[in-house]
Amino acid sequence: MKLLSRCCPALLLCFWASVVVAQDNPAALKGASEDLVLDRYAVAVLPLKIVSDDPSAAEFAGAVHEALNDVLLSVDGLHVVSGGLVLPYSDSGLTSVEIARALGVGSVVSGEIWSHDDKWAVLLAHSDASRGELPMGSSSSFRVERISSGESSGLADLVELRDRVAQFGEHVEGSVFPERRPDQVQLIAEMRAKILDTSLSDTERVQGLWAMPRVINASPSYVEARSQALSGPVASALAQIATYSDNARLRTTVWMALTGVDDPGLVAPLLSALANDVNGGVRIEAALRLAEGFRYSPGVLEAMEYAAETDPSERVRKRIRFATSSEEEQAQELRATILDTSASYNARWSALREFHINDGAYRELDGEIIVSMVDMARSAENSRVALSVWAHLTGTEEPHLVEPLIEELKADPGDDMKSLAVRELGRFLGYSGVQEALERVAAQDASLKIREMARQALDGPDR
Repeated sequence: MKLLSRCCPALLLCFWASVVVAQDNPAALKGASEDLVLDRYAVAVLPLKIVSDDPSAAEFAGAVHEALNDVLLSVDGLHVVSGGLVLPYSDSGLTSVEIARALGVGSVVSGEIWSHDDKWAVLLAHSDASRGELPMGSSSSFRVERISSGESSGLADLVELRDRVAQFGEHVEGSVFPERRPDQVQLIAEMRAKILDTSLSDTERVQGLWAMPRVINASPSYVEARSQALSGPVASALAQIATYSDNARLRTTVWMALTGVDDPGLVAPLLSALANDVNGGVRIEAALRLAEGFRYSPGVLEAMEYAAETDPSERVRKRIRFATSSEEEQAQELRATILDTSASYNARWSALREFHINDGAYRELDGEIIVSMVDMARSAENSRVALSVWAHLTGTEEPHLVEPLIEELKADPGDDMKSLAVRELGRFLGYSGVQEALERVAAQDASLKIREMARQALDGPDR
């Protein structure tokens, strides 16, 4: 599959421009789709969900969505369903698999846009209707610097954005057309050769590095294969780029991509970056790599403790202290930030995500954190952010949720929030006020879909 070389034009949210009247009965749509024959070579691309109160998030989501469409349309033999045909399903409450069956396509691409610390985070998932729902970000996740339209750095960001989306597109192509998956050994060798080719620019060499984790991800032993592929001469070459490149984002990208690589030759350049790099983000990445793989190498802990006290940036000092602390200490610090009502909303929200999802596993949320999360959801200025906070609470067997969820239903929120509240309250039918709230929704809500969900919730989980 070819990479798109052109930059994204003006960031226009064109794919949300047309008005489509959604059918008010997704349950009927789902039932009607049971007899459809799914086209395995067709993929539906849903509008990206914006989980940010940043006013420029819509423009950025437009750029990502356009890049996704362009990349997938360039795949030979792949039929892309997008725009008006999928809009009725974007807020339907159906899962990606149910949407795929409703549209008769083999799979669905969905995604979320986050922003934090002047970074955009893009989480993408490719859900195959024959295999079931995938958690967001399980197929691909990446982050790019904030785009500044009209500036040269903004154009560079757009080029990187399209390259990274193209990697995800190759993942989709390999899933839909498994016979096209390239030989991993050969591809890894080509990427290693590209990184070692000093006749190329640093950016061209690092493009191979961006692709490396995606290629090896299918290996039986991902960590071992990745570490071997990026070790030795390749690690030395990348360390040279990370040390001498004038592009701070390129330096950051290299150190990020070397996550999990335990080549001892990286220690000296990482220590140099920690002490001397002028960019705070690079110093943070260097500290993270040192903490995760080399903290017990000679001089590393001492250097990190020194940087934690003397680095000119408070943000960097804080991240270094966090990186060198134990997992229990990290959890305590994150928990304190979540509970600190004087901290910024973004800081608490970031701490919540990092606390709840730890190395792919979920930490248990106690009653105090749940109460704090409910407060965060209620005080969020952006409904999408509030919905995402509530989403972290789904499945929690905690009675503190009952009253706030009933209040949310009384406030008549959007259908997404009502769907979530109805589903969750269905788990608490024995609690005071729950049955009355669900009966009211089942009888009075304007949406047939929500009324049907409330009736199903009243029937109980064994229906």
